[in-house]
Amino acid sequence: MKAKSKKLLVVCLIVIVAHSPHVDGQSTMLPKAYVDSLVAKTSALFVENYVFPDKGKEVEQYLSQRHQNGLYSGFATTDSLTAQLKKDILHVTRDKHVNFIIKKPSEKSNQDEDPMASFFNSLNNFGLSKVEVLPGDIGLLEISFFYPIRMNPKAAAAAAAAMERFQDCKSIIFDVRNCKGGDPEMLNYLITYLYPEDRKVHLNTFYFRPLDQYEKTYTLDKVPGKRMADIPVYVLTSSSTFSCGEEFAYDIKHLKRGILVGEVTGGAAHPVQPMRVNEEIQALIPVGRAINPITGTNWEGIGVKPHLETSGDRALEKTLELINAK
Repeated sequence: MKAKSKKLLVVCLIVIVAHSPHVDGQSTMLPKAYVDSLVAKTSALFVENYVFPDKGKEVEQYLSQRHQNGLYSGFATTDSLTAQLKKDILHVTRDKHVNFIIKKPSEKSNQDEDPMASFFNSLNNFGLSKVEVLPGDIGLLEISFFYPIRMNPKAAAAAAAAMERFQDCKSIIFDVRNCKGGDPEMLNYLITYLYPEDRKVHLNTFYFRPLDQYEKTYTLDKVPGKRMADIPVYVLTSSSTFSCGEEFAYDIKHLKRGILVGEVTGGAAHPVQPMRVNEEIQALIPVGRAINPITGTNWEGIGVKPHLETSGDRALEKTLELINAK
C-alpha cells in the first residue's frame, strides 16, 4: 500500500463528534474577510476532493449563491457559521459524514496537534468497550469505535485479548448498536478470527478520489490465538450504528457469516479525510466510497437491514432468545 494511501486510510470511515461549541467571547459579527475565506476554502476543498466530482461542484455553487445572498453574514461565532455550512452541504450531498472540527482556544497554539488525538485517547479499551462471557458460554463484544491500530499497536493486543476470551464460547455477539465509526484496520483484524487461517477473505474495496486509486481490504494472514471459524456469530445494530460499524454489519451479512438483529443502520459509507480550512477549522470531507465485492455497492443513504428487525433496545434480548432456542 502506498504511503499516501495509508495516510488516507488512517481516517477511513471515521466519524467523530466535533468539539462542542465554545464561547469565544465575540460580541460582534465575524469579519467579512474571514467569512469570505472560510466559505471559499470550504467550497474549493469539496470541488477538489469530494468523492463525487459533480456533487462537489454543486456544493461550491450552492454555497457561493447563498453567500452572495448574504446568508452567511450576521454570524458571531465560527461554531454557528460552520453549523450552517454543514447544513447547506448536507442539503446538496445528503452525506452524513460531512462535518467540521473546531479547535478549542487552548489548542490553537499547538499547530502540530492532531485534533482527533484527544478523541482517540478518550476511548475505553481502544473502543472495545465491553468484553464479557454471558451465561451459556455466549461471548459479547461491544464496539463503540474501530480504533486505527497503526496509531497504537496496543489496540491490536486489546482486540486479541478480547477474542481470546471467546475461544471456548458457543456463540459470539458483536454489539455495534452505539458504534460511531472507525478504521477498517480494526474491523479486518476482528473478522479475521471468524475464518480459518487458510482462507483469505476479500472484505471491501475503497475508491479514493484524491489519489484516484482503489484499495482492497482482506482478512489478515496471521492473528494471535485461536481462530473461531465455526462459532455462530450475531451482530446487534441500531439506527445509531454508523460508518465503520455499518461496514462490520454489512460484511458479516453479505459474507453470510452471521445474523444481524436490531434496526436498520444510519447509512454512512463514505471514508473521510480531515482537511485544513484555516488555523482553527478542519472540514471532514468524504473523499471515497466503499465497493463491496459481493454486492458491488454499499450502504450509503440506505443503511444495513438486519435479518431480524426489532428495536435497538431489545436486540440483545432477541438474540439471546435465538441462541437459547437452538
